[in-house]
Amino acid sequence: MTEENYQLLLVRKITQNRLSSEELSLLKQYQEVLDPEGELEKNLRLAWDSSTEAVQGKPSSRMADKVADRIYLEKAKKYRNVGLFTKIAATIILIISISLYLQKGGHKDAEWATFTASTGQLGKLTLPDGTKITAMPGTSILYPLAFTTDQRLIKISGTAYLSVTRDPERPFIVSAGPTTTTVLGTSFSVHYDSLAQSGRVAVKEGKVKVETAFQSTFLKDMEVIEISHHDQTTRMDKLKDLRDFDWTQGLLTYEDTPIHEILNQLSKWYGVTITSSQAENCVFTGSFRAENLQVILLNIAESNHLKIDKIAKNHYVLTGKGC
Repeated sequence: MTEENYQLLLVRKITQNRLSSEELSLLKQYQEVLDPEGELEKNLRLAWDSSTEAVQGKPSSRMADKVADRIYLEKAKKYRNVGLFTKIAATIILIISISLYLQKGGHKDAEWATFTASTGQLGKLTLPDGTKITAMPGTSILYPLAFTTDQRLIKISGTAYLSVTRDPERPFIVSAGPTTTTVLGTSFSVHYDSLAQSGRVAVKEGKVKVETAFQSTFLKDMEVIEISHHDQTTRMDKLKDLRDFDWTQGLLTYEDTPIHEILNQLSKWYGVTITSSQAENCVFTGSFRAENLQVILLNIAESNHLKIDKIAKNHYVLTGKGC
């Protein structure tokens, strides 16, 4: 993605109230570089103050285009060598000002709530529109108590499965770290690990649009995408069966899964620490009802020539030669 396209993506995200604090900081840096003397912003304020729609408190895309064009035309001679870049800069400043205007009372934001799935059990949440969510233990979901705009936005940290109520007039948007997934009505799971800077979206049925800072992709029935935000890479694949969603029924299913990934998932699920330096290259295949942690660890350990040491109340270490 070119720098200009990335700037346009940031502009679009801020109009949808989906901009992260890091992206907002970057947007402000663009403003400082492109308009160091504040001339564009000064012209913006003059255009804004003279806008009838702004006075009436009804900011719109039509008004945004009108004001941006006015700024662009007034500064065209001075910035003729940068062309489109100038208009992008003007639009960025415009959007920042519109956002500040809205925050100061242009409209009343909906109240938000946070739901966190308890340790050791699946979390169940029904949103105001009827959308049902199943969340892995430790997963946090930020959502509005009422969907009052033309979109339905929630934010997820962790892993969740969603069955979205269809509403063609209001797309459903899931923000999971730097990844945004947009749907109208479908069933899918979304995962984001902030430490690993990785994400995953798997679609059971329907169609979704997955957006990152470096790629935009559509997924349909039984497709999955793995995302590495650190490397800015993605990998798409077909789901072989529905086992990818077994966890929503409290069933943990693994097929040649690296041991370190399993231990990481179990640590989050049960709210404990489980490590093993001897199992770096080991894998495991099997399934368990997510109930007794000791039984699960015993099966994994025995199949890989490991033993379990409990060194503290909530700290387990798998030792031995491994594999």
